Amino acid sequence: VNDIKYQHIENLKSHLSHLSETTLNMRLRAINTFFVWLYDNEKVSRTPKIKKLPIGRKLPCYYSAEEFDLVQSHVQEELYRRTYILYRGTGLRLFEVFKSTISNTGLIIPCGRTKNSYERTMELNDEQMATVIDMRAFVKHRVHSKQSTEKCAVKHFSRMWSNTCKKLGLKKRKMHNLRHTFAVMEWLRTSDLLLVSSRLGHSSTVQTEKYTKFE
Repeated sequence: VNDIKYQHIENLKSHLSHLSETTLNMRLRAINTFFVWLYDNEKVSRTPKIKKLPIGRKLPCYYSAEEFDLVQSHVQEELYRRTYILYRGTGLRLFEVFKSTISNTGLIIPCGRTKNSYERTMELNDEQMATVIDMRAFVKHRVHSKQSTEKCAVKHFSRMWSNTCKKLGLKKRKMHNLRHTFAVMEWLRTSDLLLVSSRLGHSSTVQTEKYTKFE
């Protein structure tokens, strides 16, 4: 790794050009963090220059109450409807439901590689907790019956949401937008940027500021 230079990073960016700008920048941040660790621990004598892609501030993409209810009215399976209510009501990322530890009061979510910089706890009510348990049972059944891998089983929830949005002609089709919806709703409810940031698991309120600016 001591031989990696700026041009190698630029070549990597070209190789990963099929990724979205946001995803690519996440990868670059992870690489930069790795090199900083190497340098701090005297594993390398220098760190390569890593330039992230310039991205303008995007407005949060969220669902109005009417849009959410419209999609829900076209979802037949009860578990899926409960799942989408859970994500809108907690702001959890898709895999956090499955990669966290269940406690007496909710979920203990471990720190992530590129986003969460700390472990956090998400308190859940009884209905939300029951939904988490049923979602995990659903995924476990699909894996044990060899219908799909664990990753595909988890992503089944997001595919169902996206497909329903597409059938309804909605431009917003990502299930991740339910997380944006939670953030906007929490900001409107509390006007407390630090509180919203902590509930989303952001390492800085800078990441959260975009949810205060919406149309």
